[in-house]
Amino acid sequence: DAVDPFAKRGKPVPELWTPTDHYIEVLSSAAACDEVCEIWKTSEHPVAPGRSPKPPSSSPMPPELYQVRVLLPRSFMRIKRSYLTRLNFKLHISLALVFGIVYFSVGRKMPKSLNDYVSAIFFIVAHWSWSPLFQGLNNFPRDKEMLTKEKSSKVYEIRSYFTSQVLAEAPLLLVLPLVFFAIMWPMAGFDVWVFPQVFLLMAVNIQVCSSLSMLVSAVCMDADMAIPTAIVVMVLEMCSGGYFADMRLLPWWISWIRFVSFYFYTFGSVTRTLVTVPFGEEAHEQAISRYSFSDLGYVYEVGALLVQTVIFRLLSYVVLRTTKKLRFS
Repeated sequence: DAVDPFAKRGKPVPELWTPTDHYIEVLSSAAACDEVCEIWKTSEHPVAPGRSPKPPSSSPMPPELYQVRVLLPRSFMRIKRSYLTRLNFKLHISLALVFGIVYFSVGRKMPKSLNDYVSAIFFIVAHWSWSPLFQGLNNFPRDKEMLTKEKSSKVYEIRSYFTSQVLAEAPLLLVLPLVFFAIMWPMAGFDVWVFPQVFLLMAVNIQVCSSLSMLVSAVCMDADMAIPTAIVVMVLEMCSGGYFADMRLLPWWISWIRFVSFYFYTFGSVTRTLVTVPFGEEAHEQAISRYSFSDLGYVYEVGALLVQTVIFRLLSYVVLRTTKKLRFS
């Protein structure tokens, strides 16, 4: 566009020169710069178009229930593809067989095999604490780019996305435990009649671990960082649960940690169910005499687990809503 104005003012582009080289040559001296600036000031310029009116404000978002209903199938399919893989089924079936072989008929040998019986309970609780924790660590990091784009464009509320994640995950978390217990339970010789109670207790424990996984995932927003963070947290929870160390014998300023450990409450409730119901209160007292498991009763233990679930979920939502890691850099 500058070729014609420069040519009209006696500065045409020489043959075989590119316009850019010519302009650089013209403006290389201060006198030429002043001349060009003066010509620009006195020449007529096209009138710039006026500002266009502001676009009408975007329509309000649909109701939250509608957003959750739309997001729920997507969340369900994504989590299902991540959790219920063929490899995960093979893993938990194999572990169920291993536990079933190691603790074969341990329930039928009670009360002689009391120590082995409690050991089997520990490994069941430990396995179904670590597994749901690691299953969910990559949920938010995997969706990070999608969340960043959709949050910035206000496609939906973060609250709706979070709710759909929680609702979609809850039933899927119980599929693999059912497969695991269907194999191990008869092999270990556990009482069939207490299975529903134990499974419900383990379902609550799984929700606690899933909530903790969601919190770690939201805070780290990076799978490589989330794994070591989760390991440190879980080792603290497990070691303060009362199986490895009798927390009652430690100084008070350390022993109180067991009351914030979900292992403490799950060990207590599951051990009471698996020992007291089939074998009596005396066997239960003997079983927990060496361990500092909870003996507060089902109401307090389940209540403590539910409170931890709610706290971890709320903290996860707050972190997800306020984090700066879901913004364009």
